[in-house]
Amino acid sequence: MVLYTPVPVELLGIEEYYSNKDNKSNKKEVLYGNVRLEVELTGENSCKVNRIISTDPNDYLRTDISPGAVINLQPELAYNNKN
Repeated sequence: MVLYTPVPVELLGIEEYYSNKDNKSNKKEVLYGNVRLEVELTGENSCKVNRIISTDPNDYLRTDISPGAVINLQPELAYNNKN
């Protein structure tokens, strides 16, 4: 069903139709380098790219972060070098 309306889905009363069926979404937004990505966690440090959230057209040409690509996320450690 396609609705062409400026009214938010919440006000139409049909959000159950558009909501995630299992409600166990493991989608997250992460910063990978300088690019924000929406990813789906597949393992402890790995995830699958769902979409690219960027205003730079060159980010969409990168094959390493294209939707469907599996990337490894390594935790970043903050290192403070104060003596």
